[in-house]
Formats: sequence, structure tokens, C-alpha cells
Amino acid sequence: MVFENSQGDSYIAIDALSSLRIQRLENPEVSTDENLQENELYDGTLNNLIFSRYYKMSFQCDFELHNYPFDFQTCFVTVSK
Repeated sequence: MVFENSQGDSYIAIDALSSLRIQRLENPEVSTDENLQENELYDGTLNNLIFSRYYKMSFQCDFELHNYPFDFQTCFVTVSK
């Protein structure tokens, strides 16, 4: 994914600042007696993967200043893949 209106079109990075976790919504599969490992297996279609990362960047926005300071402006973050 790309932040299109950031300075330099920043990309989503996978590094030390990012994390991936599982949001467990369903119970794990029950291990059988033949399985000697004590693992918990979760069905991937029933539990969410959540990717998060902290970003600090500047975005380019066009503002209409003819009513400043008596107006309200909105700057959107444009994300694409």
C-alpha cells in the first residue's frame, strides 16, 4: 500500500516498528491423543490477523484560505495498493 499524498509517496513498511497479531474470535482446534505437541491451532478463516505500525509523516493538502481563520478545512490521507 502507498500513502499517495505523503511527501515522497511513502510505502507501508514491515520493520521493527510494525507488529502482526492474531485476534482470536474462535476457540482453537482440540488436539488428538496422537498429537504429542501441545499446540493450539486456530482456523485462519475464523480469526483475524491485525497488522499495525506507527507512522509519522507529512501530507500534502490543498487548502482554500479565502475564509481563513473562519472556516473548516479537511485533509485526507490517500491510500492505494
